[in-house]
Amino acid sequence: MLDISFGFGIGYGTELVYCEAIMRDNYFEVYAWNRRTDIRMNDEMSWQIWRGSRLPFPIFDEVTKRIEMQYL
Repeated sequence: MLDISFGFGIGYGTELVYCEAIMRDNYFEVYAWNRRTDIRMNDEMSWQIWRGSRLPFPIFDEVTKRIEMQYL
């Protein structure tokens, strides 16, 4: 299976944070600030951090919105 990914910038304060989201079988691998965070939807169809680094809520919220726009 080929990895499907896309990258984007998110404004966070005075910083532009480059993020990359990579689709895996049951989750998304997300990189921001060169740190990995794995996110997935729970049984209630809400996004959650599964493992890895915590993302500030504005970044997490924007990442999940962009994933939904791209894939769902």
